[in-house]
Amino acid sequence: MNTTGKLIAAALLATAGAITLAADQATAEGITMEQAVGLALEARPGTVQKVEKDTEDGVQVWEVKVKGDDGAKWELYYSIADGKLVKEKKKGD
Repeated sequence: MNTTGKLIAAALLATAGAITLAADQATAEGITMEQAVGLALEARPGTVQKVEKDTEDGVQVWEVKVKGDDGAKWELYYSIADGKLVKEKKKGD
């Protein structure tokens, strides 16, 4: 491997280590906004309209508003601490 190849390989390894470290920190601190969005879209496929931190039933949550592929509007609330679904509301019912 030439010098350029070695430098690229070293940079990739350093980046992978930083990503792993960031993922570990996110787990220790609770779920990230991106993780909450992923959970919401897995539960209710569609388009995310808004995401914000909120408090629901005394729990700090990520509130994710989704317009479902079927046209329904959903609000999903995920605990920031552990990622559990705290509440789910279908709007317009």
